[in-house]
Amino acid sequence: AVVTLGTPGPGGRGPAVRALVAATAGLCRALGHFPARALRMGPEDECGHVFGDWMWWNATRRWLGRRDGFDYLGALARVRTPYLGVAGDADHLWAPPHDCGELVERVGSPRKALVVCGPRLGHAGLLLSSRAPAECWPRVAAWLEEECDGR
Repeated sequence: AVVTLGTPGPGGRGPAVRALVAATAGLCRALGHFPARALRMGPEDECGHVFGDWMWWNATRRWLGRRDGFDYLGALARVRTPYLGVAGDADHLWAPPHDCGELVERVGSPRKALVVCGPRLGHAGLLLSSRAPAECWPRVAAWLEEECDGR
């Protein structure tokens, strides 16, 4: 089974958010990393190329490999592994629940679901909030148990 936390699909973002993510991609490439610690968005900085590519994909709404042009977004339809997308109810910028639901819909698995965790769990809060062990993690664990034990 596969679980992603705070992972949006490519659509639904307006021009202002797309401009922000494009600027973030440029920042990542210029610095060589995403300064998550300095911005208080996580415990460690993210790899600049990986995070920069991800931000660029979301700005352009096309998930193409930089070197080989592979269409990662198109390939999601071929995924048959059970898939759970998790969103925070208070994530209004990076991965709003609607955008995470869009990604779930693109996955081809017949066994897939979206879980929206809260209250007041933002993007990083799905993992880092003091409420995550009570509000998020048990729901993920229950889904994994059901998918893995139900076989």
